[in-house]
Parts: sequence; C-alpha cells; structure tokens
Amino acid sequence: DQTVQVSFDITPDKPGHHDHVFRVPVQEAERIAFNNRSAFTVAVLENRLRIFLAEGVPNWDSKFLVQLLRQQPTMQVTSVYRLSSDRFFRVETDLSRVSESSTSVFPDTPEALRAYDVIVFGKGAEYFLTPERIQRLRSFVRDQGGCVLFSRGKPYSGDFAELEPLEALTWGEPLGAPFRFRPARAAESGLFGDMLPAATDLIWAKLPMLQYAHRPMALKAFSQILAEGVVEAGGKEMTIPVLVSRRFGKGMVVTLNAEGLWQWGFFPAVKEATRMYDDLWVQCVLWAAAYSEFLPGQEYALRLSEASVLPGVP
Repeated sequence: DQTVQVSFDITPDKPGHHDHVFRVPVQEAERIAFNNRSAFTVAVLENRLRIFLAEGVPNWDSKFLVQLLRQQPTMQVTSVYRLSSDRFFRVETDLSRVSESSTSVFPDTPEALRAYDVIVFGKGAEYFLTPERIQRLRSFVRDQGGCVLFSRGKPYSGDFAELEPLEALTWGEPLGAPFRFRPARAAESGLFGDMLPAATDLIWAKLPMLQYAHRPMALKAFSQILAEGVVEAGGKEMTIPVLVSRRFGKGMVVTLNAEGLWQWGFFPAVKEATRMYDDLWVQCVLWAAAYSEFLPGQEYALRLSEASVLPGVP
C-alpha cells in the first residue's frame, strides 16, 4: 500500500539503440496482468550531439532554448543571431569563441553541414537561407539523415516557396487565441517513447498556455502529430497540430507550431511543472536526432527519379 521509487543503472557496452523490458510477476488474485510489462529503449551516442541554431529575430524563446541546450553534457551548440541587416553574432559552446560578421554565418558546403547533427531555426530563416543553401539543407536531411528543427512556429515571414517542400505542414492563418499543450493520440503512452507524461496526465493542464500558432492548411506526407493545441471556446474544444514530426528521406523534420514555451520554466503554476520545459526540449532534440539515420561521412544515397507515377509506368 505504498508508492516507491526504484532506480536501475544501465551501462550499455556499445553505441546504438538497446531495447529493454521491465517485468513484474503476476500477484495472487491479480486480474489485470497486461500492464505488468513495460518496454523502453536506450539510445547510446558515441559523441556529443552537434547543434547549429540560426535565429533571425531573437527573443525569450530562443534565449532560453540556447541556454538550456548549452547546459547539456550530451550537446555541443553553435548559435548565430542576426543583429541587424548586416550584422550577425556567432557563439560557440565554448563561450570564449565569440565572433561578429557582416555576412550570415551559415554552413555553406555539404561538408560544413555534415559537421552538425541537428539544425535549429527560430524566426527569420529567410535571413540565412538562399536557394542554394536550401538545396544543400534538403540533401542533408534526405540523403545524409540529418535533422532540422523549427522551434518557434512558422520560421519565416510571408511565403518561402523554396523551403516549403522540406516542412512538415503547410502554413495557414494565425490562430488568435491562446491554447493548452497536450500530447496527441500518437503519443498516448507518453511523448518520445514514454520519456514524458501521457496525454491523460493532469500535469499538461497546469502548464502556462501557449500562443502565436498557425492553423495548418495541410500536413505533408509522412508527417505525424505528436502534440496538439487545445482551444476551448463556447463550451467546445478545438485542436490544432502543435508538435509535428516528418520523416524526410533518411532524416527527420520537427516543427513546434507555437511560441511562449519559455514561460513553462519561468512561470510554473505548480512545483511539479518546473521541469517540463527542460524535459520537453531535451527529449525532443535527443529523440529527433537519435531516430534520424545520421551517417557521418556518408557520401552517397539512392532515390527514385520520380516521386509519384501512374500505375504501369516504369
């Protein structure tokens, strides 16, 4: 008649994904035994995740995110901020390596992109990306198994036709109401392989509300809704996709369709909610990177010459 916390130390002997199972024996007179088993996976990395973050319109969301990622012993972060039309500021994880440039400091070759595992965009992606860079970014994800994370909703102003094929959704009109964050059915047992609470956990309703989302016009092929925004109006509940992942070739694209997440860590409504900001972002980055098929040094990939054909056409 107690609740007890138990810790298990696991020390895998090689990199990769390692599957484990918790089991407890069926007790006398126990009628429900299907929940006596719980599987989980440990992802073991050889090196620290290398993250490049580009922020064209800095604000609290990007500041809190970079600070959090720099604190992780498993991550190495390079961030570039646009200060004005001709001034960019670059910061390495080693804070002694800080520089200012008159050109947008963005990886300009396939080799430079392959130096990173995850590319993160805040707002103002248009200040960093040219058509040539977008083509290299698509190849980085599709052919090399890299990961792109859009961390603050729609990453550009207006339209950006060259970047649109890489994204997980087609942007619609802004949503003019705040909303609650809730894991979707695809994550019923918990987000990111049970690393975060399930949708039924009361903790989600206690978190500060988010804002500045867009109503997606459509989801792209191979996109999956991991979390949704819940808007309550007139006694009715409406949902929109808020956290969306998309398989793109070998790699992964993840979009957070919201802003204001930093308030989770700064204005926690309840004590147990204080870790949700850290846990959501850290687990999201680790999950997205681990499930991309990133192969450092891989130079070649196979793909079809046409994405869709009629039946009977070779």
